[in-house]
Amino acid sequence: RRTKLNLVLGELGIEYAKLLNFDYSPLNRNKKYLPRLLYISNLGAFFYNCNTVKFTPSFSMKDKEMFTITARKFIGVLDINGIDYLTYHISEEHDNRYITSVIYDIQKERKYKNIIVLVNDIQRLNINDFAFGNNQVLIIEDTEENRERLKCLNSINWSELIKEQYKNKVYLSEYNFCDYT
Repeated sequence: RRTKLNLVLGELGIEYAKLLNFDYSPLNRNKKYLPRLLYISNLGAFFYNCNTVKFTPSFSMKDKEMFTITARKFIGVLDINGIDYLTYHISEEHDNRYITSVIYDIQKERKYKNIIVLVNDIQRLNINDFAFGNNQVLIIEDTEENRERLKCLNSINWSELIKEQYKNKVYLSEYNFCDYT
């Protein structure tokens, strides 16, 4: 049924979803939460038929009994070619306080060492604020073209590519902060 500009499950739709054991989120009337749900739905729909990327939304992961988990800012996890990336979104509506809370959220993260931050306007961010001791923190401008590129992330064998490109001029590095010299 339609509620203003949004389509939601009616009573029969909820019964049908329960009958087929589908997961669904009940209608949330918080107007500030609606853009977040729409974005999560959009991202999930974009990667739905993709073989290399699986998206798990945050509402499927968060324990609703623990406020410290429900208050976290991540929107879900992108599994890209077998590597999990905790994913955040910063839109033009988010203020500097929200950006600071995302940075703090990433700093206190212990489970995921790979992070993706999708940003509508990358100029708003100071990239140095996102330099952590994680494996990867990728700040990506959220465009359809960049979403397509995410599908190929981790599918490139860099060592083979470097060996092929440079032949005998490349050696394993003696430094722990780089792979090759």
